[in-house]
Amino acid sequence: MNLVRLFKIISPILLCALLLACPSEQREVSPEAMVIWPPNDLVAIEMISDDRAIALSATGEIHWTSNQGETWHRSHLPAVHSLRGISMVSEEVGWAVGDGVILRTDDGGARWRRQRLPGHSASMPLVGVHGIRTDRAIAIAANGLVLGWQKGGAGWRVLRRREDLDRPRPLERLDISCAPDGGRCWSMGRLLERSDNVGESWRVQVPEDYARFEAIEFAVGQVDLEDADRERLQKFVAANRHRKRLEWIIEPIIGSLELERMGRPRDATALFELVAARLEDTRAQLEES
Repeated sequence: MNLVRLFKIISPILLCALLLACPSEQREVSPEAMVIWPPNDLVAIEMISDDRAIALSATGEIHWTSNQGETWHRSHLPAVHSLRGISMVSEEVGWAVGDGVILRTDDGGARWRRQRLPGHSASMPLVGVHGIRTDRAIAIAANGLVLGWQKGGAGWRVLRRREDLDRPRPLERLDISCAPDGGRCWSMGRLLERSDNVGESWRVQVPEDYARFEAIEFAVGQVDLEDADRERLQKFVAANRHRKRLEWIIEPIIGSLELERMGRPRDATALFELVAARLEDTRAQLEES
């Protein structure tokens, strides 16, 4: 067998051996070497100093820069599906949150590690986090869940559950911010809430010019407003016509009985049409009043 033929037989075998050997090497790639420009789906950014910043991607990536954005590095972190919020309490320590995950960094965002959450993390659509101090932080979920962390504790704990809320629908939270000293925190979303004890209890903040109309209840399948409800709505409009900036927010809420009868999984058209008809009748009554 000549050398040329022998090389043709051996070279594919050597190539396969090299390809199989590469994935088996468990070498950790230094974040310093992973220079890459952040993607387009960024959702949050945190400035640590004049030169250093950290950016979050909705797809679960974190990037940081130490030269005012001239170059960016991909952070080393466990696999996550998505990220929504970030808070750095110092140049080294900070947290990032996403769906069912809280990450912490102790080196300015180069490396992140997953933190232990209470209960089923998959049911925690976390959207915001605020590091109050290096030894304390608070996180919120879109559905009203509030989590707290304190140094020396057993990890993150539930400060308020979704089930504790006396409301017919989720709060749809978006973000949270706390004072650097003391226990005052603010939560922003569909409503504005305030806590004076680092998230242990909350109360809704109502503007001075806010007016609320008691809910109109429809019977199952009912479309038009009753005469009593029309009269009540007219009086409410007349009492608030003096306001300089008058805006109306109509929130439809579907009852469990209608949802069971009309909200079929394969075709909920009838339920949607019913809600749309009620909204149209209520909007017309407001305009007429």
